[in-house]
Amino acid sequence: MITPSTAGLPPRRFEHTWSGPAGQWAYDRWGTGGRPIVLLHGPMFDRTMWWPVAAELADHCTVYAVDLPGHGASPPRRQYRPDVMVDELAYLLFEIGCRRAPVIVGHSTSGLLATRFGTRYPVHAIVTVGQSLDVRPMIGNVVGLPHRANVRRFLGGLGLAEVPPLYQSLAEPRHDHSLLAGYLDWLAGPPDDVQWEVDAILRRVQAAHFSIFGQLPWSGYPEWLRELIPTSSCVVYNRPGAFPHLAELPRFTADLRALL
Repeated sequence: MITPSTAGLPPRRFEHTWSGPAGQWAYDRWGTGGRPIVLLHGPMFDRTMWWPVAAELADHCTVYAVDLPGHGASPPRRQYRPDVMVDELAYLLFEIGCRRAPVIVGHSTSGLLATRFGTRYPVHAIVTVGQSLDVRPMIGNVVGLPHRANVRRFLGGLGLAEVPPLYQSLAEPRHDHSLLAGYLDWLAGPPDDVQWEVDAILRRVQAAHFSIFGQLPWSGYPEWLRELIPTSSCVVYNRPGAFPHLAELPRFTADLRALL
């Protein structure tokens, strides 16, 4: 289906669905040329959170904003195993004719998904947005809590109130307790053990890796990450909350264009 952005003008956003081995994916395509950028929303949100970013980038590249399984127009599943989703995403990109190594961008814990994708498939660059790759504090604060407390704590840590009013309707979270539990299940366990598994993934990253934050997770974080990913860089916008791509839209899109 084609959705015109303004009556009487050519469409900029094209809505699509794709049937993968484990289920259907919904996604938007913006733009028609240049290196692809793939945008992954965080759990409890959907692809609409990327619309302002995609609209700014559409004249410079092809943008794909997907609904992860169980979110938006992508149906739920019994399981949300990261490796299965990463492999299906690669299959989706191949099936729709994406032949250039993409810039893959993940918000919140989907930054971990984007990073994992970049260790299994060729990418031009990996970008994580608002997500520390030191997951130990998150495990202690969110993972393993009762479902309702789990969702409340997860969303409370994102700083939703800091999203500019213009974009708040695009960052309306769901409160699906079982869905969040399914997405965080692979992070369940003793924090140091889980971090050891995450570190093993990070050490396999060879592409350029950028972490974009409103504020650094902790002092010394860039040095810690560089020990694991020598190609890593941290960019800090000095804004509260985990939505720097909406709080500083012109700067964020300029940073992505610089990676093309």
